[in-house]
Amino acid sequence: LASVPEPLPAHALSQHRAVVLADTTRAMQARSAGLVIGQDALVVPDFHAKLAAQIAGLGVGHLPHFLAADALADGTLVSRQTELGPPREPLRLAWRRDHDGRALQWFIEHLSAAPWRAQLAQAVRSP
Repeated sequence: LASVPEPLPAHALSQHRAVVLADTTRAMQARSAGLVIGQDALVVPDFHAKLAAQIAGLGVGHLPHFLAADALADGTLVSRQTELGPPREPLRLAWRRDHDGRALQWFIEHLSAAPWRAQLAQAVRSP
């Protein structure tokens, strides 16, 4: 895929195994994101396993930039643009209802502030 012109078309991706995170939902229907129809998938338990699998050449997939930064910098991994782009998933925060003290309120207020929202949005958009 490193030599295929960008953006990479879906048919080029479908010829390579995708490394995907396991869906850990217990109460909702399982979901998948970022897979091309018919694409083989290697399911891993967490982002660190996903990074390791991609470095080992076991498949392709999207990674958060902060996690892949060292491997991108030293050339172990390459970043490629795709026609489909990275999967867009909403960011959700959850907490126990019986633990809503002042520290939680402070945390929510600070994450809701414009600078944090911008940083979170940028982190999600990074390749």
